[in-house]
Amino acid sequence: MIRSYLQTLTPLLVLSLLLVSGCKKKNSQTETKKKHTAQITIATGSQPIGSLIYVAAAHDFFAKYNIAVKLQLHTSGKAALQSVLDQKADLALTSETPVMHAVIGGKKIYVLATIGSSESNMGIVARKDRKIFNPEDLAGKQVGVTLGTNGEFFLDVFLTMYDLRRDQVKTVHLLPEDMVSNLLDGSVDAVVAWNPHLYILQKKIENRGSVFMEKRMYLWTWNLVALQEFTRQNPSVIHSVIQALVEANAFLQKNRKTAQQIVTKATKTDPVIIQDLWPIYDFQVSLSQSLLLLLEDQSRWVFQKKGLAPETIPNFLNFVYPAILEEVSPEAVRLIYRKSM
Repeated sequence: MIRSYLQTLTPLLVLSLLLVSGCKKKNSQTETKKKHTAQITIATGSQPIGSLIYVAAAHDFFAKYNIAVKLQLHTSGKAALQSVLDQKADLALTSETPVMHAVIGGKKIYVLATIGSSESNMGIVARKDRKIFNPEDLAGKQVGVTLGTNGEFFLDVFLTMYDLRRDQVKTVHLLPEDMVSNLLDGSVDAVVAWNPHLYILQKKIENRGSVFMEKRMYLWTWNLVALQEFTRQNPSVIHSVIQALVEANAFLQKNRKTAQQIVTKATKTDPVIIQDLWPIYDFQVSLSQSLLLLLEDQSRWVFQKKGLAPETIPNFLNFVYPAILEEVSPEAVRLIYRKSM
């Protein structure tokens, strides 16, 4: 009887041990997966040009590569980059102008990729009741601009095109979200605005305003940036982020309406605005020589304003890190550089 009992018990015991072993293995795999999931914060200006980041987050492309991303929204790329410099975020999405200012200021950062660009994302809107009908009429007027951003660079280049000097206009520092209200209530005569604020102003001011845009005058770029130290310490994390962005771009190109819905929700922007603005953006994950030229041009602009010698302009190639993007998408890197960097 005892033998019969043991014969019955043995298979049950083996089965129990297998179940326990299986549970332990499953728990171990779950713990390993959790352990290998990197938690990072990406700061970004809340703008349509950054659409790829919103698509990647909404469709779990980051999660696919074991990255848990917290998006930190700001009203400008300048503020987003500052968050990284203050170590309140790991990565930032910003235009090239704050990058240029940071490098000149001695900050050790890398541009890892450009995820969007546009030649029509910026413009100047002015009040006709202040006698502004042509660009030359800006002389002597108050112009709102967000200082330290590409808006300021755009203003100076625009003025130069029409034989105006910066000291011939009175610049007023305004935050991006204050452009619409300050122009409409007459606090300033004109503003330098980017989308969606530019779009909103054009619709609200209608025939009471003058709009000045030069499509080929300035290329706006939207760039993924990190501290150099973070880049060196976390190459696999950045590799995963870039993989997710590349997949997000492939999805966006094939699913325009869905992507627009995602961006509408993420940026809390009217869907009609997103739909109307969509054609002005070039979404792709890349690094090109034109970015370096743009950074150099803007640094010359700053050095000229400060009366500094142009020979001291930084070599911006030292602040671009193409190696990781090249691993993910070799054809996306269009830079002239030594592979050993």
